[in-house]
Amino acid sequence: MTRLLRALIALSLALVTAAAPAAPILADYRIVTGGTTGTYYAFGQNLANLVARPANIALEAVSSSGSVQNVRDMRYREKVKFALVQSDVYQAYVRLAAQGDKEAQDLIGPLRVVLPLYLEEIHVLVRADSPLHYVDELRGRKLYIGPDGSGAALTASTLYGLMFDGARPERVDFPGATDAASGYKQALNALLDRDGRVDAVVFVAGQPVSQLVVDAELGRKYYRLLGVRAEEPAMREALKVYYPATILRDSYAWLGTDVQTLAVKAYLITYDYPQDFNRRAIAAFARSLCDNYATLRAQGHPKWQQVAWSPQQPALEPLKAGWQYYSVTEPILSGCSGGGNGNAACSSDRRLLGLCR
Repeated sequence: MTRLLRALIALSLALVTAAAPAAPILADYRIVTGGTTGTYYAFGQNLANLVARPANIALEAVSSSGSVQNVRDMRYREKVKFALVQSDVYQAYVRLAAQGDKEAQDLIGPLRVVLPLYLEEIHVLVRADSPLHYVDELRGRKLYIGPDGSGAALTASTLYGLMFDGARPERVDFPGATDAASGYKQALNALLDRDGRVDAVVFVAGQPVSQLVVDAELGRKYYRLLGVRAEEPAMREALKVYYPATILRDSYAWLGTDVQTLAVKAYLITYDYPQDFNRRAIAAFARSLCDNYATLRAQGHPKWQQVAWSPQQPALEPLKAGWQYYSVTEPILSGCSGGGNGNAACSSDRRLLGLCR
């Protein structure tokens, strides 16, 4: 074959590729996440760009005040087909539904789990000169725990009640805060102002929490994290609900040592859609998760490294009573055949040749 002929063939293929129409969008969906500085939002963007897009699904990551709002949005907000929620928030709805609460039953009944994700560590931040050293010393202290409707607020309130005989925490609010990020910013400023308005700020998010990633010298001067003493009587009930976890020294330049804490688990959920249109689109999303998981772990948030599921080990973990996997995604994700070959799974050439699922 002459050089000229090879050049002509290459040019012809390039023109065909350029002229080929873009694959039609299979669905236009949203995923509700958390504040724009948090791990949920980053996960939502990862799923939109690295999983949904190769499946020809337009998925918009939408910020929110957190898990409580996300459950409602999953049921009632237009185009929302996925949500990220904390295990204790989901379990609280399941518990109320089992007790006969009609609204909780309506909210949680049709929701389904797609995939268990990672542990979200509870960060309890105090000033470096605070007399407090452990979480079980928080009784009667003024806490900023995030806005109403957030998973962090529910987690902090639940944990406080478990430690202190059902008591409710003394919450600090900032009425001028426009979203979760601005509320936490004001809380951190108040903490450092030493004006007595805030004794501790509670974050519930996968480490590293972006608001706490600061210069080492600055962090050591102003910040300290409270630890958990598992042997304390106050922690017995808490450890029945929350997972033991460790905030790693490597997560924050200012942290002098690992800190023992508690954690909740994050879940990706959807709705029990009966329509063929939604079932086909969500099935395509699940297959793309199998095919593009290696890319997700390589390019996504570091917390993807802590998700137990993978295409190479696709067995889905058992769920708690009252929880169910989505019947469309469960067989796909539990039957991944070790894909995860990243961009090759649905490259432009494979799409052009009709080889993408």
